[in-house]
Amino acid sequence: MEGLGSASVPNDALDWFGELSKLPPDPSVPAPQRGDLIDLFDRVQFHPLSVAVLTQQLKTRSANQLGRRLEAILREDAVSAAAAEGTPTSLIASLQLSLERLTEAERHAVRRLGVFQGGAFEDDLLAITELGESESSGENLWLVQSNRGEQLLASSQIGDAAEIFSDILKILGKELSYKRAVTLARLGRCYRDDGHPDFAKAQLREGIVVTQEVEQSDDVKRIRGQLQTELADVLRHQGKFAEAREQYAKSLKTKREIGGELQGEGVVLVQLGTLARLEGNLSEAVKSYYAALKLFQCLHEPASEVTIRHQLGMVFQKSCQWEQAEKHYRKSASLAMKNDNPAGAARTWNQLAIVSKATGKLEAAEAWYRKAIDVGRQSQDVSGFAKRLRNLANLLLDQPGRLAEARQLAEESLTLAKTLDPGAAEIWKTYSILAEIADKESEPDKAADYRRLTREARRNFAGTAHEMRQFAPVITAVVGAVAGNEDAKSDVNQLVAQGKQAGGKDTEVASSIERILAGERDVEALCSGLGLNAFMIIETILQALEDPSILQDLLPEDGSPQ
Repeated sequence: MEGLGSASVPNDALDWFGELSKLPPDPSVPAPQRGDLIDLFDRVQFHPLSVAVLTQQLKTRSANQLGRRLEAILREDAVSAAAAEGTPTSLIASLQLSLERLTEAERHAVRRLGVFQGGAFEDDLLAITELGESESSGENLWLVQSNRGEQLLASSQIGDAAEIFSDILKILGKELSYKRAVTLARLGRCYRDDGHPDFAKAQLREGIVVTQEVEQSDDVKRIRGQLQTELADVLRHQGKFAEAREQYAKSLKTKREIGGELQGEGVVLVQLGTLARLEGNLSEAVKSYYAALKLFQCLHEPASEVTIRHQLGMVFQKSCQWEQAEKHYRKSASLAMKNDNPAGAARTWNQLAIVSKATGKLEAAEAWYRKAIDVGRQSQDVSGFAKRLRNLANLLLDQPGRLAEARQLAEESLTLAKTLDPGAAEIWKTYSILAEIADKESEPDKAADYRRLTREARRNFAGTAHEMRQFAPVITAVVGAVAGNEDAKSDVNQLVAQGKQAGGKDTEVASSIERILAGERDVEALCSGLGLNAFMIIETILQALEDPSILQDLLPEDGSPQ
């Protein structure tokens, strides 16, 4: 058959793609760009059957993914051998793409259909192949229900998607299989996106075990790498950084074993950059992000660039490099809107608001927040929406005549945050803002209650223990000084003098430490006026004075001394 046009005259193929795209199932990934489509179809010489096969594939895979895999298949000896018999190599490669989406059992069943290349009635086909009606309708139910669940998840209908994936697991039973691992990954993603990380971890860990027990193949390894990445993401959000790093490393190793998983490697590099940023290792974060950015730019994937630019903005923001931060944020938001990703743009607008506030542009900050909130009200991103409400409340509480508006926003944020995991929602920040508002409204009892809730929530967050490790030398020195260690006394006296000279929060912390050395032990009195992090430091010192074994928890996660 002749091709449906060419790269310079592609309209016939594109029109046919448009018609075929209307057939079920509905796509679970964004529609490809015109240029990407033309490049992909050009690789198969616009062969009509190849275009039809690729159209179905494009409902679940990006054009860039398909293009890379297509090139790899075209280089295989089996494809060249078949081409020698008269079948176009591009057609063989595109059909191979479809076969790769099947499980091993499904591929085995497909081989039995070779004798029916001239056609057959269904009853004859089932009888001769011995596939059986139940088996055939069962290789379809999983696919149909899985596609339906993926579509619901992609449209943020998380509860409905989770229900479908749970039902699929019941149908599959307890037998270990590739299908079970895939479904566990999808259910874990639902729980993660819905703000329930513990449920997510259980599904993801089970999925990893399944992939380790079943017969090994590239498909199985691929889903294991995905499960490891998503488990690491959940652990990172919970502040369990060492466990997260371990899972990212395992995922990267798995992807490199398979080969050709450049996109997957890029994703892990991004997540490692984010982990380094959270740990305060900004140079390592920038290194990882730029490595990922270079990779995704080579793969021509603007959606991934949206994420990486946003994260680079976060790193430069943390180091107060405001111009660099704003440059990356603006680029990220622009790319997000160009690629029909308003939720991604909203996350970046929130950060632009923070940068604007930090540089004294309060009107611009409010405008960015409100832009992000407007998108949030129309989506099901509860966690992000709650954080943006809180951020706007924090901006308004110091502006004359806007205290009531700030309180309303903060209370709305708190209502939403209570439905989520406290760590993921950073609920302590909302309590802290409400405490400030109560102070300004002359309600000291309410302010005290909110501050108690603030400290409890922050104390219970797993990431707090990790943050305290940064202050281990100070905490250990104070405990040693109180115990009479002369070297420790000298070190603490030097730290106190430096803190007093620095001014601001450092002076307040230094004064509290000096009072501890003088024998004071009332945590409320010692922490009066201190910020939340300073409170955690002083509280940890007091706890260690009562129970020195707590100092062991301040060692690095590998157990070695700092």
